[in-house]
Amino acid sequence: MKNMFYCSTGCLISRKNNRNWRLLKEWHKDIAVDAFEFMMLDSFYGHEEEISDELLFDGMQFSVFHLNKEIGTFISDGFSEKAINLLSKDLTFASSLKSKRAVLHLWGGITSDSRFERNLEACPAILNSALSAGIEILIENVPCTTSDPLTRWEQIKENFPDFKYLFDTRFGGHHCHLDQFHASEWINKGLVSHLHISDFSGPPMNFAAMRPILHPGEGIIDFKSFFSSIKNIYCGTVTLESPVVREDGSADLKKLNNTLDFIKSSLY
Repeated sequence: MKNMFYCSTGCLISRKNNRNWRLLKEWHKDIAVDAFEFMMLDSFYGHEEEISDELLFDGMQFSVFHLNKEIGTFISDGFSEKAINLLSKDLTFASSLKSKRAVLHLWGGITSDSRFERNLEACPAILNSALSAGIEILIENVPCTTSDPLTRWEQIKENFPDFKYLFDTRFGGHHCHLDQFHASEWINKGLVSHLHISDFSGPPMNFAAMRPILHPGEGIIDFKSFFSSIKNIYCGTVTLESPVVREDGSADLKKLNNTLDFIKSSLY
């Protein structure tokens, strides 16, 4: 199966351009991808129908929907009901965008994974919401403060085998997990069916280094080695998450396409 390459709308829409989603209509045809991953932002609530109608009419495709990152934070902080309500709202929006998969931060915030029993307890409700919406949930390797993402994945898999996962290289760099990941069952058995690509400035385990989000080659991750190690075993989708928004709100589409070309050529 051929790998499919996506671009996150988060690469293009940010506070620098007032989160103006209509800019996607201007830019998307000049971006060399198979589809897009829609990044949910708080300012989009109340405009879901308008967004989906206009963007789909303009020919955009959103194979993946990135759920509000606060869902995992609410779960970690003990507000599971609030989290599930937000999840349901996001999944309804994802369905209107015709997305088939949704990215979930299952834990997050200051609490992170320090109360992981809360995150596990929320999983049945998450699966039920996803089943009702007809959308597959992908659990991301969000950085941890108590354990580490791959260990947390194991705990989830042991209790809830129906979940699938996505591996984020920036988060993997934070935990020094890139070598461990490509040699593991997560990729060999197809448990990970989606990748997020961006670089990490380092050093490892430094949360202050999580931003800015860098393009491959701008940080410490050896992407040539990483892509070479998974080239013949990974069969799934890939989303670029490295932003290209300039200070004036415009987008450097040439840089975006150059990075996409590097990723494609590295995995073909």
